[in-house]
Amino acid sequence: MLKNYFKVGVQNLLKYKAFSFINIFGLAASMSICLLIILMLVDQKSYEQFYSKKDRIYRILNKRVNHSNSYATVPFPIASTLKNEYPAVEEAEG
Repeated sequence: MLKNYFKVGVQNLLKYKAFSFINIFGLAASMSICLLIILMLVDQKSYEQFYSKKDRIYRILNKRVNHSNSYATVPFPIASTLKNEYPAVEEAEG
């Protein structure tokens, strides 16, 4: 029975070459994109996992007024300002 399925599948691949190419190409492209998304998510989740107090780490984002993008960079003096003005800040690096 399984042999018959493969036989019919190969016959259809040879009979409808253009349609088969579109289907196989679409499947390969979607699987590749899905794999890349999964790899990106795993990479994003792996940051700072080796710290013992990882739940106490925060990231400051800089959002400019005229732009819609956020940047993970802030001016260098912000580290000392945060540490001096906010007693809850234990450590800050610029």
